[in-house]
Amino acid sequence: MMPNSRQACLRSSPFLVLYAEALLVMQYIYGLDLNDSELPDKIETVNLAQIGLVKYYNLSYQPLLVKILYTVMFWVTLRQYVEEKRQEANRDIAEGVMMEPFNISYSTSQPGVPRP
Repeated sequence: MMPNSRQACLRSSPFLVLYAEALLVMQYIYGLDLNDSELPDKIETVNLAQIGLVKYYNLSYQPLLVKILYTVMFWVTLRQYVEEKRQEANRDIAEGVMMEPFNISYSTSQPGVPRP
């Protein structure tokens, strides 16, 4: 548990979206109709099925669709993060504009006196 878990979730959303998109692209590639010599199931000692890269052959669109629907939640979180950043920037600008009319500057030169 974190004291401000909502902020932590929003701040991590850009990284989670990038990671989820990379996994979607890899799953799409694994969904193609390729044989084991073109697309292996293992790379040296790493079993790719453990990270979700499984060949489904005939039904390859179903796992990809489920992963896309899951990734939509990360996109919603990213959108919320961007909106809050934009609102915070607008609030800072509005506070600056509200204080601006009270900044009055005076000129020390007298009218009608020629400049040297």
